[in-house]
Amino acid sequence: MPIVIYGQKKADKELGYAADFCPMCRNITIFKVTEYATVFHIYYIGLGGRNISATLAKCTACGFAMPADLNRYSPAVEIDPTGNIEKVIVQTYPNIAEHFGARAIAEKKLRENPGSLSQDERRALISQPIHAFSMWFDNAVKKAGIGASIVLGIILVTISFIVAMAMLGSEPEISVGAGVFGLPGIALIVYGALNIKKRFLMKTGMPVLRKLLGPVNPEVNEVEEAMGVLYKNKAKLAKLVTSNEIVGYMKANPFNKS
Repeated sequence: MPIVIYGQKKADKELGYAADFCPMCRNITIFKVTEYATVFHIYYIGLGGRNISATLAKCTACGFAMPADLNRYSPAVEIDPTGNIEKVIVQTYPNIAEHFGARAIAEKKLRENPGSLSQDERRALISQPIHAFSMWFDNAVKKAGIGASIVLGIILVTISFIVAMAMLGSEPEISVGAGVFGLPGIALIVYGALNIKKRFLMKTGMPVLRKLLGPVNPEVNEVEEAMGVLYKNKAKLAKLVTSNEIVGYMKANPFNKS
């Protein structure tokens, strides 16, 4: 019987470059916009339409990626990403100043005289980065994979199952022992599934969030207010970390502008 090779394969599409505001660089930069998708294939020949999973914009200056908003700008493929930012703005996002003018003014105050920020400006400088980070975190977790503990657990369970089945008839005692050997594997899988997102957040995500919020040096009540929308929408970030933990991490790991 012939073997039929089929499944899903990547069908990503680069849409081009566009200007946008980067919450990490805290400035208008050039983004590379990519449409991530898969397509069903037989013998690696794509069949049917593409299944688009996400359209992300990645800052060419710092690498921060966030969902692309194609309602605000139009990526252009002929743009040189190392070219003049003003030309990119005119070509892809000519009204960007209307959308981010107030944010640019607040960023200037933050750099030159943080004490002059109004409460509304501080609110925007805290809530917008947190919401951008939440979207970044969702995509980063997907790309991070299932984690080493889960992989090790699957290996242990698989080995114990194979040995147990092989010895079931001739050596029942060894078969039972092999089955017991698989229990740590099951424990590792459960542990990994319950903790992978939290561990990824603390190891990889929190340094990013610190850079986003560090210049503002927010208080717990300010972070709590910004997290309100995430609580309401049941975002992954809101389920994994509290406002106290965020501020506590930032105080334990002070932001260094350099």
